[in-house]
Amino acid sequence: MVRHPGEYRWSSYRGRALGGPDALLDEDPWYTGLGTHAKARQRTYQAWVDAPMRGDEWAHIRQATQQGRVIGTEQFQREIEAMLGRRLAGALRGRPRKGRLAH
Repeated sequence: MVRHPGEYRWSSYRGRALGGPDALLDEDPWYTGLGTHAKARQRTYQAWVDAPMRGDEWAHIRQATQQGRVIGTEQFQREIEAMLGRRLAGALRGRPRKGRLAH
């Protein structure tokens, strides 16, 4: 789609990283925790966005997307499930695994 989030029309990047006005952004506790003042939060956010992703992170995102699951804390997953009225984070499918047999 785009090479950088700042290039995407509907991205919150300009508001979060550059301090641009955006009436759609709310006070996000995660974002406000990035620094004690606006410029510090913007710098930290820019660095976070520009940091390389861990090697397995893309695979994790793709798998969650393909399975219709949510990535995040258990609390976040429960909140999204409650809003949508369906289970998004689930157990593995199939039969439960057997324990190792003692010899």
